[in-house]
Amino acid sequence: MIDKSLILNNIKGCYNIKRDTDFAEFLGIKKQTLSAWHSRNTFDIYILYSKCKKITPHYLFTGTGEMLLNEDRNEATENINSLKDYSPSEISVHIHNNKEDFDINPVYQLLRENDIKNGVIELMTKKLEEAQKKLNKKEIN
Repeated sequence: MIDKSLILNNIKGCYNIKRDTDFAEFLGIKKQTLSAWHSRNTFDIYILYSKCKKITPHYLFTGTGEMLLNEDRNEATENINSLKDYSPSEISVHIHNNKEDFDINPVYQLLRENDIKNGVIELMTKKLEEAQKKLNKKEIN
């Protein structure tokens, strides 16, 4: 079974957040919700994915492998997110002046989506293997 509480604590450490109250605020949830996640060994993958841009989707799903995105992917995501405060005309100028960056960014977004799908496949494969082992044990008895 995946230790989701450990995943949450590792993510908290990655962002140098010391207190659960601060971590809950960072995630945009109530502290009670975070506490429930820990006690039930669960979390909302969509909240973590949307708030924790440095973390690989594979790690969010499985708790294994590389935890942090490589700097290039993270930088590309930051470039896109940095445009939220600009008007459409300012964004057009920015894109024109940084065309190379924006030609690459869709590739990074597709890679990130692919990582999520691979994480789901791996998680479902593990669950299927666990179910098959349980079924085999029942057949033997």
